[in-house]
Amino acid sequence: VIGTSSLRRIAQLKRRFPHLTFQNVRGNLNTRIKKLDESGIYDALVLAGAGVLRMGWQDRIDQGAIGVEIRENDKKTFSIVCGYTDFNSLVCNAAERAFLRFLDKGCSVPIGVSTNFTENKLSITGAVFSLDGSKCVKHFEECIISGLNDKNHCENNYESLSSILCSSEICKSLIEAETLGKHVADMILKNHGGEVLAEARKIMKADEK
Repeated sequence: VIGTSSLRRIAQLKRRFPHLTFQNVRGNLNTRIKKLDESGIYDALVLAGAGVLRMGWQDRIDQGAIGVEIRENDKKTFSIVCGYTDFNSLVCNAAERAFLRFLDKGCSVPIGVSTNFTENKLSITGAVFSLDGSKCVKHFEECIISGLNDKNHCENNYESLSSILCSSEICKSLIEAETLGKHVADMILKNHGGEVLAEARKIMKADEK
């Protein structure tokens, strides 16, 4: 029995491992881990890796990126935050967020996206699933990312489709990553992924009543 309250995670796991059984689990991380260890109900949990790392439970995971929110037009804070930007993480997140933004779906909808960025080559795989995992529309693309560019190439403090604010040296790469993510989402819709999502939304809406 796998514990998770995420419909999208259940859909993806059902497709790969149809023999598994899933049961809803709620609460903060401490509560969920306690339920795993003491209730006898769950054999494993599916959790976001970032939170588990923050709690110091590295031996129990994987995954995550940290974003920092700042006030609009706060140039001083923006300049400080820019010094901590991880270029590889930013490129991957821009592509993934653009993919999700283009499909305009929340975290409960069965959508998955994965990126890899190595030696300036960005690859992305996006997919949508039916709630039972029986249907999947997937698409893969890759492109070369320019890397750091001239400060004058882009306007200052570019705010992107992915809602990531970046410095002008990075914005060309950000736009390239977002364009790739948006393209993958568009290809999924063209391959009937929208129909799979519409069916999932219909079932979810019925379950809410």
